[in-house]
Amino acid sequence: ARNTTTQCKSAIFKPVVVVVNPRPDAPTTANLARCGNGSVTLSATAPATPAGNTIAWYAAATGGTALVSTATYATSATSSLTTTYYAEAKTTLGCASTSRTAAVAIVNAIPSTPSTYGDSICAARTTGQTVSITVSAVGNDNNYIKWYASTTATAAIDSINNSLTRSLTATTTYYAADYNPVTGCISSRVTALAKVLALPTAVTTVANAAKCGTDTARVTATATTGNTINWYADSLRTSTPITSGSATGVNTYALTTPISATTTYWAAQRVLQNGCLSAASKAAIVVINAVPSAPAANDVARCGTGTVVLAATLPTSPAGTVLWYSAATGGTQLGTAATQTTTSITAPATLTYYVAAVTTATKCTSTVRRAVVATANEIPALPSSTTPASICGPGVASVVATTTVNGGVIDWYSAATAGTLLRRGSNNLDTAITATKTFYAGTRVTATGCASTTRSAVAATVNTLLAASATLTATVTNICPIVNTANTSRFTAKSVTGATSYVWTIPTTAVIDSPAAPLAANGLKIKVRFPAAGANDSVYVQAIGAGGCAGAKKVLKLTTTNCVTPVFAKAATSLSESMNVKVFPNPSTSNFSLQLSSSENEQAIVTVMDVQGRMVEKFIMSSNDKSTFGNKLNAGVYMVEIREGDKVKTLRVVKY
Repeated sequence: ARNTTTQCKSAIFKPVVVVVNPRPDAPTTANLARCGNGSVTLSATAPATPAGNTIAWYAAATGGTALVSTATYATSATSSLTTTYYAEAKTTLGCASTSRTAAVAIVNAIPSTPSTYGDSICAARTTGQTVSITVSAVGNDNNYIKWYASTTATAAIDSINNSLTRSLTATTTYYAADYNPVTGCISSRVTALAKVLALPTAVTTVANAAKCGTDTARVTATATTGNTINWYADSLRTSTPITSGSATGVNTYALTTPISATTTYWAAQRVLQNGCLSAASKAAIVVINAVPSAPAANDVARCGTGTVVLAATLPTSPAGTVLWYSAATGGTQLGTAATQTTTSITAPATLTYYVAAVTTATKCTSTVRRAVVATANEIPALPSSTTPASICGPGVASVVATTTVNGGVIDWYSAATAGTLLRRGSNNLDTAITATKTFYAGTRVTATGCASTTRSAVAATVNTLLAASATLTATVTNICPIVNTANTSRFTAKSVTGATSYVWTIPTTAVIDSPAAPLAANGLKIKVRFPAAGANDSVYVQAIGAGGCAGAKKVLKLTTTNCVTPVFAKAATSLSESMNVKVFPNPSTSNFSLQLSSSENEQAIVTVMDVQGRMVEKFIMSSNDKSTFGNKLNAGVYMVEIREGDKVKTLRVVKY
């Protein structure tokens, strides 16, 4: 021992035994991590030998005071930092391991909650049918999003994708957490709403439209509060809307392009806030009704001042009514009957009415009105002149009437009113009569058919023919001694009661001796000279009575046997073959052309006589020639006799 003050040592030393005990090996530890601030319980395992080793925890690798002397160490409950702690093994003798084993208490940050994005979609149009909807979340870089069905669900629906797509029938809430695959830390869960929006009810109120023929139109549909109307071309809405509304209440779709056939448009109700459309669409129909044709109607004319009844015929379909108007457009509606009586029209004048058709069911009116003209034509005046006829005995009489009315012609009737129409559109009426008769001439305008209200009487007189003279005598009947001499034969006829004069007919080769007038003032005697004689020469006389008519002939046959050169009869030929006569034009208003064709080369004597048998013109023409006559004749009927030798042909001509 040594005294610390004196430094003196004891005289006797006592032996001291130093025991060196072995140190234990360092314990084994494991790092431990947690998510977010809090206590981390670290643990260490002491070496198996020597037996009885214990663990002490330190904040440093060497030195320091032991924090706890237990196999586990719980760090501070508020720890927010990753910290390294050290575990030391100790024997029962207090010997510590030569080194301490580090154990890291890792405090990992909890990821921040992700940003979530819900979505909404309109429910399916068919009840129970699902719709696909996607929600999404955005977390920290390199982290994953875990999706859960609830706040407490332990199993994730999806552990990788930032978005989640599901088929739903109703609104559903999903939960998203940000997961760090390195630390295994996960954020708290946030909601992402997958909203299935309810569809609005279908449209219940629409207003259809009806149009007549090709046209534009307007249809309307009424939306309930908060909704508006989308218009579509088909009920399935396969195309984009024709137009989309922007206001609630009544919505109108106005067609800008005319349509020509009935067309259906479809109205769907749309929620103004979210655009969802009603499951069903409501039809709004634009009906294009047929436009009727204008009625058929003919112009009507009357003769003289008065009213006119116009008539219209409707198209066979559709059923409808006639509408009469005073003008082609607008104007006053005058009536709806099939017939319309005009106001009185003072002739000559016209009045135009207009007729349209309107259908009974749809009230569609024809696009045009048919003009119908009512005409009051002027009644023509009576014929301006008439020429009666006088004929000798029964025969053909020709009465004449003329008119100065523009476009007027003469119609002939059997009576002053009514009666039988005898001839139409002719100034002349030629008719066979046996007794005096009156005919009636009226004026008619060919363009209008209007006839004079009265008729002019025109008489056709049949004069009675006087009887033949009782006797006809001659001073010389055998004329051969006096042929080609200055000698004459005197012919005397007995008077006929009622005669005013007499007419004599002598052979064509004979002449009445000068003076030419009959020897007797009353015409009962004539003196005739015979330059030549013919085989059948004769003289006859006729008494002229009323109307200048020549009566029956009294004939005296002359004897010429010894003074006529014999003529041998030719072979019989038909007149049509030996002499052909043409007169043209017939009737004529000026003169006539006469063309003669004959197999004989002889001169022909042409005699023109009126209907009373009086000669009015006479001339000679050559065979196979053409002559003109009649330019001085008055209007009337004439007989033309062409005599060539023993051939005679008679024709009837008419001059206007």
